[in-house]
Amino acid sequence: MKELTSDANPRLKETGITVLDIYRAYAQQAYEPAEIAYAYKIELSDVHYALAYYYSHEQDMRDIEHDEFTVQQALFESGQEL
Repeated sequence: MKELTSDANPRLKETGITVLDIYRAYAQQAYEPAEIAYAYKIELSDVHYALAYYYSHEQDMRDIEHDEFTVQQALFESGQEL
């Protein structure tokens, strides 16, 4: 199982895959954990670990999502792209 980075947007070390990437695939796109693991070429335990992290730090993760949305919206309104 991979560890998570400790930066502002936690990701699986050595992958660049964020906890939010995994959460969105699971909760918003309705992929099963095994499908996510296959798609990202990671262990199933990494998917479960990321989801557990999300739900254990739900408010922090929602704050990150809000910040991402705010930045994307500001860029869109200014005519720039991310």
